[in-house]
Amino acid sequence: MGGGGGASTYEAGNTTATPGARGGGIIIIICDTLKGNGKIITAAGGSPGTSVSGNTGAGGGGGGGSIAVYLQSYSSGAASAITISVNGGKGGNTSNAWGEGGGGGGGLILTNNITAPAGVIKSVTGGAGGNKNPSPSTGTPGLDGGTLENFSPLLNGFLYNSIRSAVTGDQTDSICSNMAFGTISGTIPFGGTYQWQSSTVANPSETDFSDISGATNKDYTPGLLTQTTWYRRVVTKTGTPVIVDKSKPVKIIVQPFIKNNIIGDPDTVCYAQNAKTLLSRAVLQDGNGIYSFRWKISTDNSLFAEPANNDSIETYTPEPGLKFTSWYKRTVTSGRCVDSSAIVRINVLDTISNNAILNTPQDICFGSVFTDLTATTTSTTPVLSGGDATYRYLWESSINGSVWAPAPGTNNQTGYLPAELPERAPLNEYKFRRVVKSGMQDVCVSTSQIILLRDYPVLTNNKVITGEQKICSGSAPAILTGTDPLNGNGTYTFIWQDSSKASPVWTDITGSTLRDYQPPALTDTTSYRRKVFSSSCSDISKSVRVNVHKP
Repeated sequence: MGGGGGASTYEAGNTTATPGARGGGIIIIICDTLKGNGKIITAAGGSPGTSVSGNTGAGGGGGGGSIAVYLQSYSSGAASAITISVNGGKGGNTSNAWGEGGGGGGGLILTNNITAPAGVIKSVTGGAGGNKNPSPSTGTPGLDGGTLENFSPLLNGFLYNSIRSAVTGDQTDSICSNMAFGTISGTIPFGGTYQWQSSTVANPSETDFSDISGATNKDYTPGLLTQTTWYRRVVTKTGTPVIVDKSKPVKIIVQPFIKNNIIGDPDTVCYAQNAKTLLSRAVLQDGNGIYSFRWKISTDNSLFAEPANNDSIETYTPEPGLKFTSWYKRTVTSGRCVDSSAIVRINVLDTISNNAILNTPQDICFGSVFTDLTATTTSTTPVLSGGDATYRYLWESSINGSVWAPAPGTNNQTGYLPAELPERAPLNEYKFRRVVKSGMQDVCVSTSQIILLRDYPVLTNNKVITGEQKICSGSAPAILTGTDPLNGNGTYTFIWQDSSKASPVWTDITGSTLRDYQPPALTDTTSYRRKVFSSSCSDISKSVRVNVHKP
């Protein structure tokens, strides 16, 4: 402890001299870690409070005190900065010819032998002497104090036995039941042996603790815990007397691990479709009962990152118009418990390409059959592709092109065989298209172009109404008149044919494309007939003969 400053004298009848200032006290600190945070620990000597006047002397400054610090470490970084001061006090001032006060001497700083960081400052400076006016002079300053680094306190019945969680730094911590707890660290006592004890009784009493087998080191690592547990460390120092020091207990609160963190089923969508919202498939349980969520997404099932849209609620809706196969997982945090769900994949398939009917539109006349409809497959050119490369087919038909229904007959093959209906005027018209589906639950769907098939009724009323004629050789017969045909598609073309004794084969007559025909002058008996064409329908009339008599 620093001594007080000396008092001065005064002449009778004058102002009383100021007393000497108080000396610094004694500070003893025993701790595990010292966190300075830029503060000051001081046992500095004082200074007289006022200046004196008249025939009176000023008091001296108080001597610096003593500061003893025993610790195991200083905090790191800026938190280690601290000033430990035992400076002497400044001597008192006077404004007359009497004496000014001398400065107090610096005190003593004792620490144990550990290396202090740069931010730790030890100050043992002696105090400055007081000032005298009007004849300027300064009192004698105090001498500097000193520092020692061999402080080792002798404690009677106290072994400096304190424990704490290495995570929280205090006597309470928590852990999840599926996570190994870290370390409970303890101070280094002043000698003795260690024995760790535990208890699972709520608010345990002295007799509720029992020894942990093999736990005889300075620190203790509990590992996996299944219930809330209290730990304490017993330090025993032999000798006379035997000293037993039991630390305050550290309470480790054990939260049951999170259960039922199960999210939506894997899914498959087609390119640019919206995926279903990922929902919880079970009610979350345990932890501390309060849950926070964090979703992550990956496009390679390796590197996961937080998605751009809302990712901190229980459910998650993938971004609209999904274009890449993606993997999702949800992390749930509840107190000290953290659980990551199984990964769920949403598979994105390419759209179906080249779903095309290879036939061109067809017209037939009743009695004929349509050519089978063929369409692209995985072995045609172009190649049917996209989806998951497995395809399901449905041929559809429509009467008016706006309402579609499954086509009659076998309609689930790559191609389709149309069935011809009974003859009908003015025609039977068929519209067909092929729907191709692929992927789970047919998520990819493609509809081909429409193909039109028409079935016209057979031609009728194709007659030559001019009767058989007799003419002389070299004369021209009367015009051959034909009826207007019926059915077909309503548009008709004609060609007349002839056959004679000289040329008994039916031969098209060049330029004879009208409904009626005027034969030329004849020298031989000749027969005529008319062919009619309408779309894919054709018909040949009965023949009519022109008899030619030779001269």
